Amino acid sequence: MYDVLREAFISGLAVVVPLVITVAVFLFLFNTVYQYISLFSDLVLSLPVVSLIPAVLNVSPETVLEAAVPVVVFGAVLAVGLVVNSSRYGERAVEYFDYVMAQVPGVGSVYESFRRMSDVMIESDAENFREVKLVEFPHEDAYTLGFVTTETPEALRAAAGHGEMLTLFLPMAPNPVMGGHLVHMPAERVMDVDLTVEEGIQAIVTSGVAMSGGDDAGLSREELASLTADSIATEGDDGTADADADADRRREAGPEDPAPDADPRESVQARYDDRVDPKHAETPADLARRERDPDRHEETEVPPERAAVRPPDEEDE
Repeated sequence: MYDVLREAFISGLAVVVPLVITVAVFLFLFNTVYQYISLFSDLVLSLPVVSLIPAVLNVSPETVLEAAVPVVVFGAVLAVGLVVNSSRYGERAVEYFDYVMAQVPGVGSVYESFRRMSDVMIESDAENFREVKLVEFPHEDAYTLGFVTTETPEALRAAAGHGEMLTLFLPMAPNPVMGGHLVHMPAERVMDVDLTVEEGIQAIVTSGVAMSGGDDAGLSREELASLTADSIATEGDDGTADADADADRRREAGPEDPAPDADPRESVQARYDDRVDPKHAETPADLARRERDPDRHEETEVPPERAAVRPPDEEDE
């Protein structure tokens, strides 16, 4: 019951928190614009078109001002976007504005961070990340998805002593925008991956849950348990019976006479390995055979070279 309530609460947070943040941002914009419009309420209401609205709709002037706020916000955002996209002067004006804001102490770093984050969200993935790669990071035999961002500068290639290098961004899950590592790696240490940029970002955002490969989602717990039980039962039926039959034949035949030139220690070592070495003795068939009939397995003789090496506790005694 606790797990069900916990999962339900987390799911509710995942739905409500983004909605609350979005509403809070729009309310902030609404109140800000409304305050500025209120300062010029007389001027706004004196406009020919606006002045007719209260009389025609039979509403108060304050209602007209409140209704004008979304229109003003939408119009302002649309106008800025048209100016920026329509000419190079708009883009240059934005660059100058960004430069001025970056020079303001205390505000510049915050503005620049949000500016870069908005660029990543607005621009298409193909423009931000060129392709997906796989790199060995953060340590050996551990691999991380990375995105090629740009050409490695010549100064870095010369300093590193590599002819061909790639500059990659290694994002942190689940938010690739807020954190990650910028690495410059030799091209021979970067592996190609059959993933699109969109699939790579989706894999990061979902912490690997939405990896492509689609229909093969793996085995469920029930299927895995059933498969394991079948394997153990099959091995117990076949392997245990064969092992018991071999043991019975060896007992009936008696101990084999060693070859004249055979080293007795090798025979002892072979029996020891057969009973004690985990590779031989710890198989499911041997374990099942021992548990079913422990009296049939006499104490194993320890090889002399292993018996000579005693544990520290025995030496102290």
